[in-house]
Amino acid sequence: VTLKAIGNIGHFPNVDILNKCVLNKKNSLQVRVSAIQAFRRFSCDSIVTQATSIFTTIADTTEDTEVRINDFQVTNKCGDHPSFVEAARDAIPKALENETNLQVYKKFL
Repeated sequence: VTLKAIGNIGHFPNVDILNKCVLNKKNSLQVRVSAIQAFRRFSCDSIVTQATSIFTTIADTTEDTEVRINDFQVTNKCGDHPSFVEAARDAIPKALENETNLQVYKKFL
């Protein structure tokens, strides 16, 4: 519930907590996805500069599909934002091992 409230506010002074929630694979899938979704109303600048966990998990082909899909949903609004495109080009090529990942990457270009 707290993670959802952070997402509704659209900013959070300590995004390191959100990033740690996303990256900690000991957390339940629900907690990790909720932490990703907490970034949904952040500005694109904030997502690029502060939501480092999203770029880490979206590029990780061993990551749970649910986590990666939520990464994509949160970042989808930033597809034409210049700093986002640059960050995505750095992170996403690591994940281009199958057709689905390629389609996600093309969305960002």
